[in-house]
Amino acid sequence: MEHSRYKIIAYLQGILAAILVIAPFAVLQHIYVVGAFRPQYLAIPALVAVVLGLLLGTVLWLHRDLRRQGELFKAVADFALEFSYVQRLDGRLLYVSPAVESLTGYSADALLADPTLVDRCIHPDDAPLWRESHERLRQTREPQVVELRMLTAEGESRWVRHYAGPVLDAAGALTAIRATTIDVTRQKDYESYIRMLADYDPLTELPNRRYLQRELQAAVQQAAARGAEFAVIFMDLDRFKFVNDAHGHSVGDQLLIKLAQRLRAGCRADVLLGRFGGDEFVFVLPAGSTRDDAQAVATKLLAIANEPFTQQGLRFSLGASFGVAMYPADGLNAEALIKNADAAMYQAKRASESVRFFSQEMGDQATAAVHWETLLREAITQRHIEVYYQPIVEVATGRVLAVEALARWRQPDGSFLSPATFIPLAEELGRIHLLDAQVAEKAFVQLGRWRKAGYDIKVSVNASARRFQQPDFCTELFRGIAEAGIVPRDVKLELTESTLIEDMDGSRARIAELREAGIEVAIDDFGTGFSSLGYLTSLPMDILKMDRAFISAMERGRRHRAVVEGVLGLARSLEMSVIAEGVETEAQRQMLAAMGCEAAQGFLFACPMPAAELEAYLRAQGGAAPDRRGAGGA
Repeated sequence: MEHSRYKIIAYLQGILAAILVIAPFAVLQHIYVVGAFRPQYLAIPALVAVVLGLLLGTVLWLHRDLRRQGELFKAVADFALEFSYVQRLDGRLLYVSPAVESLTGYSADALLADPTLVDRCIHPDDAPLWRESHERLRQTREPQVVELRMLTAEGESRWVRHYAGPVLDAAGALTAIRATTIDVTRQKDYESYIRMLADYDPLTELPNRRYLQRELQAAVQQAAARGAEFAVIFMDLDRFKFVNDAHGHSVGDQLLIKLAQRLRAGCRADVLLGRFGGDEFVFVLPAGSTRDDAQAVATKLLAIANEPFTQQGLRFSLGASFGVAMYPADGLNAEALIKNADAAMYQAKRASESVRFFSQEMGDQATAAVHWETLLREAITQRHIEVYYQPIVEVATGRVLAVEALARWRQPDGSFLSPATFIPLAEELGRIHLLDAQVAEKAFVQLGRWRKAGYDIKVSVNASARRFQQPDFCTELFRGIAEAGIVPRDVKLELTESTLIEDMDGSRARIAELREAGIEVAIDDFGTGFSSLGYLTSLPMDILKMDRAFISAMERGRRHRAVVEGVLGLARSLEMSVIAEGVETEAQRQMLAAMGCEAAQGFLFACPMPAAELEAYLRAQGGAAPDRRGAGGA
């Protein structure tokens, strides 16, 4: 209504102005020519005045509307938190938002007075990228997005994401460039730290297994080129398990941190040190090192491990056992050297010795491995692998949201062999795809029984890389779901990062097919695998399962909590839900709840359990009790 009123006023103003200008001259000219005033002859001048008035009114209205739109654009752009600007092709800035000052330290007026200041704010190393993006925009007239560093007035470097697009006239000609620049420094810091954690152990901040194996393989290649030998030392603490059992994992973690600090300070600069896992450490000596060098290093490391530790008013003496493998005599690749050094360490521990070098006589361990391989083949073939279920719960309430199906292998004496032992063995045997297919099948059948009993619950199953990459994976999975009498939306699928990146195109296609059918897909053990985050945006995932290493580190300080917050923020930005793994303390649960993490699993809530015990657990919890309306549930 107001818009129409302004338009009518503009027309009236134009007509009035035209009449005031034309009427006097028309009357005077008429009297001069005719000699007398005759009003009927003024119709044509009046009509001309009205037409000109309408044209003038249109011009006034368009000018006023254009000014109003410009003021509206400036008001909106000024209010935005991002630094935006409009720049003519000759370099002159037509508009700069006030947000530029919070990002760069320069005022909008300073940039308007000196347009070259924008270019000078770009980090010198990123200046070519800046120029290339602008040149591409001018040539293609297509929007450009680039990430680079800007320098503030104080010289501070900040990461920004720069969006630039063309401003075209009615004929399609490029007249200016519009741009928005967003500060992404915190996001870059989070990503950098997460990448660092892919190669470093979050507890001790030493290189992790992945980093060790990669660098050890590089050392093998260098030593082979030089024709040199070198040593690999495998260290295992002697009494660490008793510390964890008697005083808890928090005390054990603090001892590992202190030990790592001592080892780092006591090792030579040319020795690669890393945490292999648990209370195991690996040391790679430089090319040219001999057995005597290895013995001397191991002796020094033993002295460090034997030094007493004081923690929470308690005094601990640990000690350690060491195994040594020499390249090339005891192995020609990283895997063989670590395996044989581990075997030598095992023999040293059994013999109550401090250090042992690998020898061919240590064939007993290989024989035992063959024995376990045979038993595992039989267990998989005869379907003796049992399925246990661990609840995935709502962090705030403890309500059960789903259960994860986990493989368990019961031994003749009734004990269970650790999955950390038989899962890698199944991978080495090439039977892992049969094992996880068997677990999934049993889990689906059990879920069908629960559905018929009225339990409203979902099941999450794992898929190994070998099984997931099979061409008929989706078909077989759908068949198993249908045969169990359940539907795809009842199922979640967990995949590791390494599984996903083996075949990105194939993974993308399979994940799309699964999600289209209603199956949610989760990234398992996020943060311990591939160091790039690119797959998160290129693969359509639903759930991110944060590795237990991040969770256990939260209680150690703000820096570690910031990583968890960063992962949660990253997931929210990508519209993914998060499940925190390995939650073992109430303090961890409270921190996750405060950060907005909605789901978790871990010993704090429940250990993995057989189906019958899970039913009792569900009834006791009341969160997924039988639905008396009958079978089914979403």
